[in-house]
Amino acid sequence: MSLDRKGAGLAARFRQAVGTAGAQREADDAARERARAAGARARSELFDDLVAFAGATGFVASSRDDAGVILRWRGAWIHFQPVGDADGVRVRFDGAAEDEHRLYREALLGDRWVWSWRRRGLEDRLPLFDAGLEALLVQALKLPDPGDAPPVPAEPSRRAESAPAAKRKL
Repeated sequence: MSLDRKGAGLAARFRQAVGTAGAQREADDAARERARAAGARARSELFDDLVAFAGATGFVASSRDDAGVILRWRGAWIHFQPVGDADGVRVRFDGAAEDEHRLYREALLGDRWVWSWRRRGLEDRLPLFDAGLEALLVQALKLPDPGDAPPVPAEPSRRAESAPAAKRKL
């Protein structure tokens, strides 16, 4: 191509713009794929956590397959169903309307899981592993409300295990 032809400078600027746009599109596609993969991993870990939680209770049954995770207790059930190929989760249970309940990761909370539900046109939300799972289990599985019972530590304190018994002086 001759550099002295009219429009040669404009053509060069377009080549540069098209090249830059193509590189940006590839970077955006790669970022979307990384986000999708991270979401899929997070959802898989969430499902692992729900199954582990059920096992830790000693009375909530769980099953996991490609259709998600189902928790059961005394005939009641909660189905955590994957939606899409990233981190979408639909929550279904007896008495819940379709698509009203869902789990999502909240970026403002450090990608923590949040349970969201709609009633009377308003959306309510609770962080899942704070108060959300407890409320969901009481509502959907009809588990008794643990109320204000103090939390029970998952494991005994290592300090308490290794500390020698105190001797009392009489």
